[in-house]
Amino acid sequence: MRLPQRNANKSSQAVMNVMLVDDNESDAALIEATLKASERIKAELVVAGSLTEAAEASQNELFDVIICDLNLPDVSGPDTVRRAKGVFPAVPLVVVSGALDHEMESHLFGLGVQDCLSKTLLSSPVASDILARVLIAARDHHALEFFQTQTLQSLNNVLEASNDGMLVVHRTGEVAAASTGASELLSVADGELEGSTFKYAINTREPYEVRVPDGGAQQVLTVVSTPISWLGQPAFLVALHDTTEQAMREERLLFEATHDLDTGLVSRVQFLDRLSDLMAGVKGRHELAVLLVQLEHLDSVNRSFGHRVGDGLVKVMASRFVGALPGGCAVGRPGVGQFAAAVPSDRCGNPADLMKLAERTLETLSSPVVINDEEVPCTVTLSVAWHDGRCGDPRELLERAEMATAPRDGSSPDGLCIYEPPRLAEKLLPEIRRDLGAAIAEGDLTVAYQPILDATTGNAVGL
Repeated sequence: MRLPQRNANKSSQAVMNVMLVDDNESDAALIEATLKASERIKAELVVAGSLTEAAEASQNELFDVIICDLNLPDVSGPDTVRRAKGVFPAVPLVVVSGALDHEMESHLFGLGVQDCLSKTLLSSPVASDILARVLIAARDHHALEFFQTQTLQSLNNVLEASNDGMLVVHRTGEVAAASTGASELLSVADGELEGSTFKYAINTREPYEVRVPDGGAQQVLTVVSTPISWLGQPAFLVALHDTTEQAMREERLLFEATHDLDTGLVSRVQFLDRLSDLMAGVKGRHELAVLLVQLEHLDSVNRSFGHRVGDGLVKVMASRFVGALPGGCAVGRPGVGQFAAAVPSDRCGNPADLMKLAERTLETLSSPVVINDEEVPCTVTLSVAWHDGRCGDPRELLERAEMATAPRDGSSPDGLCIYEPPRLAEKLLPEIRRDLGAAIAEGDLTVAYQPILDATTGNAVGL
């Protein structure tokens, strides 16, 4: 039954539809009077004497809050709350009873009750204010819980529907929720992420990449985090995007741009960069050397056997060259038919040891090459140029190796060249002697005199 209200609605009053479930008429009347006396709320009250009657009344009525006694004709004790929650699953429940103690209240809160009040408080002078505050708080708190539940459900739906990995991570790093996709991307069993610590950065402004083991390989994940509120607490929504294929494509493009595809060696520019880095640490002579291999007559091989055989020859020679060198050398292909290596002294020892390495390498490269059951002729030249401690340009050091010639004393095997700084006098003297001798023999030399004149008189004063 609906009990009419006498108080006029005030602009500051909260209008609420209230269901009161209590079979004690005097207690119901006391609660009615308490609500009427409140200046905080204007209650449209419906009273039911049992849960069965309350269920019938709720079919045509929506309520903001339910006030319920614990002991009713059709149910009593905590079962009253369980039944009431079943009848009104979406309406906040406030228990007003004379059978409350601390243990019972704790139990009822665990069953989902918004608040509990003892009926003895209804005789208090401030009962109307207390009851109004309790009802308003119950309604607002329930609405907040409902909103959070709906938000949580919506977010969970997004988490599960996403093809990428999605996680909710507290500011402490603890994972509050995770999608199945996140578990798969991080190679963790479904359900094990919740409660664990997210080991990557979350409070970042820009996306970043992480590499995660995936069996025997690695997959690349792009991590994007966004601040959110999760159940009233600050958190981060973290998205994991599998960008492995994109990263592999980018790495492949970078490799193709900086390496020779036939041999896998770095190109001239990258080799010079690495040579420059090694030269920066050189303080004296014989601390760094460049070995340069030149495949002679490669064009003839391509014309005679075809480019496929020529490419095969280049691959074989590159493999032999790399295999003959000690670890830690910078190796590249600076030109067609060329391989170069920057060999630090700590990898080869003293100059004598380097020459032995060069001779062994040349011997390895000079072995016959058989491709498609046919021996391919190839002449190899190996040049050595030491860094003298003064050369600061890697291109100059490489050019020195290209300018190297066979020693004049014949002390090195055929095909092994060593760069020596040119000596101008020694280089030009034989040529001068030859030219002068030929000129004298042919009578090509004539004597000419240059007079010295006095600038004021114009007379010759000397020769």
